[in-house]
Amino acid sequence: MSIRALFIGVGARRGIILGGLLVAALVGIVAISLVGLEQEVAEEERGGAQETAFASFAAGQHTIDRIEFFGWNADAGSAGIVMRGNRAGDYHISWTVTESTHGQVLAEGREMVSLGPGRRTVVIPLARDGLIEAYREKLVKGAGGVIVDEAFRLAATLEPALSPDESAVLPPREIQNLAIGRSSLRSVAGIDLPMSFQLPAGPAIQTD
Repeated sequence: MSIRALFIGVGARRGIILGGLLVAALVGIVAISLVGLEQEVAEEERGGAQETAFASFAAGQHTIDRIEFFGWNADAGSAGIVMRGNRAGDYHISWTVTESTHGQVLAEGREMVSLGPGRRTVVIPLARDGLIEAYREKLVKGAGGVIVDEAFRLAATLEPALSPDESAVLPPREIQNLAIGRSSLRSVAGIDLPMSFQLPAGPAIQTD
């Protein structure tokens, strides 16, 4: 065999080896791409299933239909938070009473209730004298002789207390949004409370 033929043979073998390596690399790239595509499809399917589960869950949630103020009876008053929905489970109800000018919170409360399918009214007590005293302390700094005639704002919020199974099927962002108070699962309503009163004048200041 001549030297030229030997070089040609070696080159051919190198070409075959390089060709084989190139084919193997291409096959590997295609396989990796297919695996990545399958993972993306699986993630999209899981995301779609979560969105469907969330839509179904949200559709059954209780929401605040309205708030009814039952009026004042001397110092005592009350309001009813009327809710409707299909989900059977625990809910957090929170409420605040604020004055309308500066938004100062005069009273607040929070409780957990168990609701079943249908309509339910939760009655919250209101103390008129307590609201007046809070107004005096926060708005007029204890001063007296002031006539007040305005509507205080009673606002209520309802949100589900998620069970572990419910949390598992909801999109993570919805659980985070619920924790920071921005979820569509929260229901909010408000009503004005008529308030008309005069703060009694304080005792005269003694001076020498």
